[in-house]
Amino acid sequence: MRPVRDNFYAWCALLGGAMDALSAFGGTLFAVWLRFDSGLVPLLHEVMPPRRMYVAAAAALAALMVVVFRLVGLYARPQLGPFGDKFPKMVRGVGITMAAALALSFVVRVEGWPPYSRTVALMAFGAILLLVSVQRFVLFRAERHWAKYSRHKRKILIVGVNRLAVHVAERLQGEPRLRASVVEIGRA
Repeated sequence: MRPVRDNFYAWCALLGGAMDALSAFGGTLFAVWLRFDSGLVPLLHEVMPPRRMYVAAAAALAALMVVVFRLVGLYARPQLGPFGDKFPKMVRGVGITMAAALALSFVVRVEGWPPYSRTVALMAFGAILLLVSVQRFVLFRAERHWAKYSRHKRKILIVGVNRLAVHVAERLQGEPRLRASVVEIGRA
Protein backbone atom coordinates (compact mmCIF):
# COMPACT_ATOMS: atom_id res chain seq x y z
CA MET A 1 0.00 0.00 0.00
CA ARG A 2 1.41 3.38 -1.01
CA PRO A 3 1.44 6.05 1.68
CA VAL A 4 -1.01 8.86 1.14
CA ARG A 5 0.75 12.07 0.21
CA ASP A 6 -0.67 15.40 1.17
CA ASN A 7 0.36 19.02 1.39
CA PHE A 8 2.11 18.50 4.73
CA TYR A 9 4.87 16.39 3.18
CA ALA A 10 5.20 18.70 0.17
CA TRP A 11 5.60 21.79 2.36
CA CYS A 12 8.14 20.03 4.58
CA ALA A 13 10.18 19.01 1.53
CA LEU A 14 10.01 22.54 0.06
CA LEU A 15 11.05 24.07 3.37
CA GLY A 16 13.93 21.59 3.59
CA GLY A 17 15.09 22.49 0.08
CA ALA A 18 14.96 26.22 0.77
CA MET A 19 16.87 25.83 4.02
CA ASP A 20 19.47 23.61 2.33
CA ALA A 21 20.00 26.25 -0.36
CA LEU A 22 20.39 28.96 2.28
CA SER A 23 22.85 26.78 4.19
CA ALA A 24 24.96 26.23 1.07
CA PHE A 25 24.92 29.92 0.20
CA GLY A 26 25.69 31.03 3.76
CA GLY A 27 28.36 28.36 4.31
CA THR A 28 30.18 29.36 1.14
CA LEU A 29 30.13 33.05 1.99
CA PHE A 30 31.27 32.26 5.54
CA ALA A 31 34.22 30.32 4.11
CA VAL A 32 35.07 33.28 1.85
CA TRP A 33 34.97 35.64 4.82
CA LEU A 34 37.06 33.26 6.90
CA ARG A 35 39.68 32.92 4.15
CA PHE A 36 40.03 36.50 2.93
CA ASP A 37 38.61 38.91 5.52
CA SER A 38 38.99 37.40 8.99
CA GLY A 39 42.77 37.44 9.14
CA LEU A 40 42.90 33.89 10.50
CA VAL A 41 44.32 32.49 7.26
CA PRO A 42 47.41 34.33 6.00
CA LEU A 43 47.16 35.72 2.49
CA LEU A 44 50.05 34.80 0.21
CA HIS A 45 49.07 37.24 -2.53
CA GLU A 46 48.05 40.85 -2.22
CA VAL A 47 45.42 40.47 -4.96
CA MET A 48 41.96 40.16 -3.43
CA PRO A 49 39.48 38.33 -5.65
CA PRO A 50 36.23 40.12 -6.47
CA ARG A 51 33.46 39.16 -4.05
CA ARG A 52 30.84 38.89 -6.80
CA MET A 53 32.85 35.94 -8.11
CA TYR A 54 32.19 34.03 -4.89
CA VAL A 55 28.60 35.25 -4.56
CA ALA A 56 27.86 33.85 -8.03
CA ALA A 57 29.63 30.61 -7.12
CA ALA A 58 27.64 30.37 -3.87
CA ALA A 59 24.35 30.83 -5.74
CA ALA A 60 25.28 28.12 -8.25
CA LEU A 61 26.41 25.85 -5.42
CA ALA A 62 23.11 26.32 -3.59
CA ALA A 63 21.09 25.31 -6.65
CA LEU A 64 23.39 22.37 -7.35
CA MET A 65 23.16 21.13 -3.78
CA VAL A 66 19.36 21.05 -3.84
CA VAL A 67 19.47 18.92 -7.00
CA VAL A 68 22.10 16.56 -5.53
CA PHE A 69 20.19 16.23 -2.25
CA ARG A 70 17.10 15.31 -4.24
CA LEU A 71 19.05 12.65 -6.12
CA VAL A 72 20.54 11.28 -2.90
CA GLY A 73 17.04 10.94 -1.44
CA LEU A 74 17.06 13.52 1.35
CA TYR A 75 13.67 15.00 0.43
CA ALA A 76 11.73 11.73 0.69
CA ARG A 77 8.80 12.00 3.07
CA PRO A 78 7.83 10.84 5.64
CA GLN A 79 11.27 10.74 7.25
CA LEU A 80 11.30 7.51 9.17
CA GLY A 81 13.98 6.38 11.56
CA PRO A 82 16.39 8.34 13.73
CA PHE A 83 18.20 11.46 12.58
CA GLY A 84 21.59 9.75 12.67
CA ASP A 85 20.56 7.55 9.73
CA LYS A 86 20.40 10.63 7.50
CA PHE A 87 23.90 11.90 8.29
CA PRO A 88 25.77 9.65 5.81
CA LYS A 89 23.44 10.84 3.05
CA MET A 90 24.12 14.45 4.01
CA VAL A 91 27.90 13.92 3.92
CA ARG A 92 27.59 12.18 0.56
CA GLY A 93 25.37 14.94 -0.83
CA VAL A 94 27.67 17.76 0.30
CA GLY A 95 30.72 15.84 -0.93
CA ILE A 96 29.23 15.24 -4.38
CA THR A 97 28.16 18.88 -4.58
CA MET A 98 31.61 20.19 -3.64
CA ALA A 99 33.35 17.79 -6.06
CA ALA A 100 31.06 18.90 -8.89
CA ALA A 101 31.59 22.55 -7.96
CA LEU A 102 35.38 22.13 -7.97
CA ALA A 103 35.23 20.42 -11.36
CA LEU A 104 33.08 23.24 -12.72
CA SER A 105 35.47 25.85 -11.31
CA PHE A 106 38.24 24.48 -13.51
CA VAL A 107 36.04 24.50 -16.59
CA VAL A 108 34.24 27.82 -16.14
CA ARG A 109 36.67 30.73 -16.00
CA VAL A 110 35.73 34.38 -16.37
CA GLU A 111 38.22 36.64 -18.13
CA GLY A 112 40.15 38.78 -15.66
CA TRP A 113 39.13 36.84 -12.53
CA PRO A 114 41.68 34.82 -10.54
CA PRO A 115 41.07 31.08 -10.04
CA TYR A 116 38.82 29.99 -7.20
CA SER A 117 40.58 29.25 -3.93
CA ARG A 118 40.82 25.56 -3.01
CA THR A 119 41.17 26.62 0.63
CA VAL A 120 37.75 28.26 0.40
CA ALA A 121 36.35 25.03 -1.07
CA LEU A 122 37.70 22.98 1.86
CA MET A 123 36.41 25.47 4.40
CA ALA A 124 33.07 25.64 2.60
CA PHE A 125 32.72 21.85 2.82
CA GLY A 126 33.00 21.97 6.60
CA ALA A 127 30.85 25.07 7.00
CA ILE A 128 28.10 23.79 4.71
CA LEU A 129 28.09 20.37 6.36
CA LEU A 130 27.81 21.97 9.80
CA LEU A 131 25.02 24.35 8.75
CA VAL A 132 23.10 21.63 6.89
CA SER A 133 23.39 19.24 9.85
CA VAL A 134 22.11 21.80 12.35
CA GLN A 135 19.23 23.09 10.23
CA ARG A 136 18.19 19.57 9.17
CA PHE A 137 18.16 18.44 12.81
CA VAL A 138 15.95 21.39 13.73
CA LEU A 139 13.62 20.72 10.80
CA PHE A 140 13.60 16.99 11.62
CA ARG A 141 12.45 17.71 15.16
CA ALA A 142 9.94 20.33 13.98
CA GLU A 143 8.49 17.97 11.38
CA ARG A 144 8.10 15.29 14.03
CA HIS A 145 6.37 17.78 16.34
CA TRP A 146 4.05 19.06 13.58
CA ALA A 147 3.12 15.51 12.59
CA LYS A 148 2.46 14.51 16.20
CA TYR A 149 0.05 17.37 16.82
CA SER A 150 -1.55 17.40 13.38
CA ARG A 151 -5.32 17.23 13.19
CA HIS A 152 -5.20 15.04 10.08
CA LYS A 153 -4.54 11.48 11.12
CA ARG A 154 -5.19 8.22 9.34
CA LYS A 155 -7.56 5.97 11.24
CA ILE A 156 -6.37 2.38 11.27
CA LEU A 157 -8.16 -0.83 12.21
CA ILE A 158 -5.89 -3.75 13.05
CA VAL A 159 -7.36 -7.19 12.60
CA GLY A 160 -5.81 -9.74 14.95
CA VAL A 161 -5.74 -10.74 18.59
CA ASN A 162 -2.25 -11.91 19.37
CA ARG A 163 0.78 -10.01 20.62
CA LEU A 164 1.76 -9.06 17.07
CA ALA A 165 -1.39 -6.94 16.67
CA VAL A 166 -0.65 -5.16 19.94
CA HIS A 167 2.97 -4.65 18.88
CA VAL A 168 1.90 -3.17 15.52
CA ALA A 169 -0.51 -0.83 17.29
CA GLU A 170 2.20 0.34 19.71
CA ARG A 171 4.65 0.94 16.85
CA LEU A 172 2.09 2.96 14.90
CA GLN A 173 1.27 5.09 17.94
CA GLY A 174 4.98 5.54 18.73
CA GLU A 175 5.89 6.96 15.29
CA PRO A 176 4.14 10.33 14.94
CA ARG A 177 5.50 10.98 11.44
CA LEU A 178 3.18 8.30 10.09
CA ARG A 179 0.24 10.36 11.40
CA ALA A 180 -1.78 7.26 12.20
CA SER A 181 -4.12 6.57 15.04
CA VAL A 182 -5.23 3.04 15.83
CA VAL A 183 -9.00 3.10 16.21
CA GLU A 184 -9.40 -0.48 17.32
CA ILE A 185 -7.79 -3.89 17.34
CA GLY A 186 -10.48 -6.13 15.90
CA ARG A 187 -10.96 -9.85 15.62
CA ALA A 188 -11.69 -11.60 12.31
